[in-house]
Amino acid sequence: MSYTTYLFDFDYTLADSSRGIVTCFRNVLNQHGYTDVTDEDIKRTIGKTLEESFSILTGVTDEDQLAGFKSEYRKEADTHMTINTVLFLETKSVLLALKDEGAFIGIISTKYRYRIKEMLDQHFPGSFFNIIVGGEDVQTAKPSPEGLLLAIKQLHVSKAETLYIGDSTVDAATAKAAGVDFAGVTHGVTTAEELSKYPHWKIMNSLEELLEADEQPAHDKQSTDDTPPSTDVTVSSHPVVNSPSVPVIAPRPTPRRRKMINIWQILILGVLLWLSFEEGGNSNVFLWSFILVLWYILTKRRILPDRVLDFISPWWTPCKKYLRALHIKMVRGKDIPPISEESNICLNCDTVYTGSYCNRCGQNRNTPRYRFSNAFRNILGGFTNIDNGFGRTLLDLLYRPGYMIRDFIAGKRILYFRPFQTLFVLAALYIMAVQLVDPEALKEKKESLRKYKDKKYLLHANNCKNG
Repeated sequence: MSYTTYLFDFDYTLADSSRGIVTCFRNVLNQHGYTDVTDEDIKRTIGKTLEESFSILTGVTDEDQLAGFKSEYRKEADTHMTINTVLFLETKSVLLALKDEGAFIGIISTKYRYRIKEMLDQHFPGSFFNIIVGGEDVQTAKPSPEGLLLAIKQLHVSKAETLYIGDSTVDAATAKAAGVDFAGVTHGVTTAEELSKYPHWKIMNSLEELLEADEQPAHDKQSTDDTPPSTDVTVSSHPVVNSPSVPVIAPRPTPRRRKMINIWQILILGVLLWLSFEEGGNSNVFLWSFILVLWYILTKRRILPDRVLDFISPWWTPCKKYLRALHIKMVRGKDIPPISEESNICLNCDTVYTGSYCNRCGQNRNTPRYRFSNAFRNILGGFTNIDNGFGRTLLDLLYRPGYMIRDFIAGKRILYFRPFQTLFVLAALYIMAVQLVDPEALKEKKESLRKYKDKKYLLHANNCKNG
């Protein structure tokens, strides 16, 4: 590949932290009476410094007041930011592929470095990123090229072999000011048309396009004459003996592509699959061994040749986009509905109220006309006392258990079913399912348990008799 160093913005490029950012801004703004700011207004400021964002959203220009907003935001972020930040679906696989090809990986962001590391340490080893430059590591924030040039200097690479990837016009302006190539990704609120107004290598819908064949940049690459002074940043390298403040990067391996699966791996998979069929239901050791080996080969090797991948790509790519959208939606969880400001008349007690529920009797304003679907739901609820929270709890337990448990401990419980009730309902559903699928299974278990108790009793009686 023509690039050996890939430097990324963080928010809306590698991860979606918009939910946490909006929550933190909303809490601070509401405390000061700025309740008319929309979520979209807040999202449009992502990528700017906190002072700039608050100034845009509130119109305040006083530095002391903006510093107060910033301090309050940091306190809110300590609570809400990390648990509301998720990596995009393709982020981890793309970064691992670039790392596997021998490239340098770094992050240049206005976000605080410690908060970025707090999020990334959940998914990557500590030495994975060669450099992370946060807002506290530079004197001037983006679109100033200071952070980008600092990373280039610390990594001892040239501008010609460096690509900066971001989602906003601020990132594009930063790359232009630094004299490095820029690749835009439309994960955020900035459109491809807005990004294309700046010099760019390509505008992408997904980070996976970084792994495609390189194209020639739209502009000439510049030399690395101007670099800012060294700043204390996180660098994954060994220090120089003469000057500990200057990091040294180990020699870079030659970029390589993942190799195709070989005949020995196919043979091992075939043998394990055959042994798993031979064992049948007596043992699952070979079946699990087959699954583990297959997973290892899938992550380390290319199974299909490039011609096959090119053939299936036209119909598989849209499917990946839908799956990515579903993944992001599931990881984000269910959003709290906005408060309705419209007046409504309660169908139960005729009280006029605003909001989602009647403040007199508590009936939901969204009380639909009685139909067959409502009748079926009421019948199901009558037998099992299962409401909408039960299905949401099951999905979150399977898909995002850590986030769900954190929400429950933090007091966000209205969306979830209570844990012990969930356990009892699942046990009841399991027994019902076993009776429908294999009615003799429970009888066999009871019989085997009875025989075991009889055998244990006889053994105890013999011991007493001999003793």
